[in-house]
Amino acid sequence: MDGPPRLADVWAAQKKMVARPNGTAEAVVLGGSMPLGHGLRPGVAAWPARLQALLPKLKVKVRATASTSSAWALGNLGRLLPV
Repeated sequence: MDGPPRLADVWAAQKKMVARPNGTAEAVVLGGSMPLGHGLRPGVAAWPARLQALLPKLKVKVRATASTSSAWALGNLGRLLPV
């Protein structure tokens, strides 16, 4: 997909989840401070939580670590991803 996801893409993903035997899917979020919500105003949810609210059948697991980079996350996939 080029560029940010469009709402149509989000709904298409939700439709695929419903078609799965248990109707759910999992996503693992890697990254630094942004997925953790650092710097947000009180009461504003970080984007992984907003994604979870938008797609309730998507189980979002946040494995972000503050003060790191994407390169760090890629180098530590074995430790960050669930077994």
